[in-house]
Amino acid sequence: MRETISFGFDVRKSIARSRDQEVERESNALICIIIGTTFLLSLRPLSALQPCIYALIFVLDLLFLLVNSGGKSPSPGISSRAWFAYSLWFAFISLSWASDSFQSTTRVVQTVVLGITLLVFSRYSWNQDRLNKLGKAMLAWQAIMLAHWVITSRAFDDYSGFSSNSNEFAGIVIFSIVVGCLVFATGHAKLGTSIYIIGLLLVMISGSRSALLAGLIIPTASYAFIRFKSTHGRRGLARFLFIAALSLALAFTFIYPMLYGTSLGTELNLLSREIFGKNFFSGREILWRSALQSLQGNELFGLSPSFRLEAGLVSGFSTQLSTHNLYLQVLLQSGVVGLVLLILFLSLFYMDYTKENSNAAAVGMALMLGIIAHECFEVSLTQNNFQVGILMWMALAIAWSASRNAGVSRQKIESGEIHDRLSRHVQRYEAVLTN
Repeated sequence: MRETISFGFDVRKSIARSRDQEVERESNALICIIIGTTFLLSLRPLSALQPCIYALIFVLDLLFLLVNSGGKSPSPGISSRAWFAYSLWFAFISLSWASDSFQSTTRVVQTVVLGITLLVFSRYSWNQDRLNKLGKAMLAWQAIMLAHWVITSRAFDDYSGFSSNSNEFAGIVIFSIVVGCLVFATGHAKLGTSIYIIGLLLVMISGSRSALLAGLIIPTASYAFIRFKSTHGRRGLARFLFIAALSLALAFTFIYPMLYGTSLGTELNLLSREIFGKNFFSGREILWRSALQSLQGNELFGLSPSFRLEAGLVSGFSTQLSTHNLYLQVLLQSGVVGLVLLILFLSLFYMDYTKENSNAAAVGMALMLGIIAHECFEVSLTQNNFQVGILMWMALAIAWSASRNAGVSRQKIESGEIHDRLSRHVQRYEAVLTN
């Protein structure tokens, strides 16, 4: 009877193990397909198919969540308080969408997509082996891009066949750099270093100053956080840098348009031309000044989520333009309320990283700082170049999952060490009693 019960238990355990392995294989395949499909969004020849690709990504995300729920417990996603802040932000955009006669449907859809992207990639278990495989895939992609650059006479605009513009291409490279930093931080130094060096070279080739700024901030801040062995010290540094970065980004948004025509502005322009070969005043100062003027009288709730500047106001031709600044774009469309809700969501998500004492969490915090700086000059995180924005949210979620996995592994190691220590004490005690 006892043998029969034991046999039945072993069979059920074997069936459960087989089911978990099948779920893991399907989850792995779906994650690979989702990442590959997301990269298709940036291909210029497929730009007309972007709505279909977004729909496919959404369906694949839902399929992953369905498959993942059938196996063993998935990795914990981001915290409930961060999801609450996201819900407030999404609810505000939805209300604005309804009051705008449903003209800003794209914004609502993009907000849903970024939310489900966070959910999927934070619930997938990004362990060291999976990060290394993703790192190798990114290194292969970088090698192809670098070979293309060499073959085509090393021209700076050779990526027009791949992406709509150099900033979009550079944003994708930043994703590969983040993966490289995660690979480096979790133990594979050679692979991570190779990815970062080639990635930084590609960013420099693209000529995108905003991406170059992010590409320098992310590894530098990661190293600074990792150097702090004390959890308390790292948390204090992380909070200080986040407040400082956000304050500088918001201050620059308002000060930059005022610098045009001043002696300081002239000096900065000369310095930018000398270092980057580009003007410090790239036309953004005109857009930002026009945006701030358009916002007057609608500071609290903005103009509408679908509002975009009319280029005729600033350049005499009829089209619509982005402000090329996330904070100003959100202010223009959703006012102070919308900007506060977005910052609240980012802040709570960032604070979750500060609670994790792992190298992957350090990279996640550094990525957030890099995004804050990058979005001073681009609008990718929530709209416009949203194919880059999805990769940013994906990278944030991967870093979060990797940090949680590192914490769980550390707890298992610590509990195993405690168990071994107790076992040795018990053995010594039994030996004493025997003698």
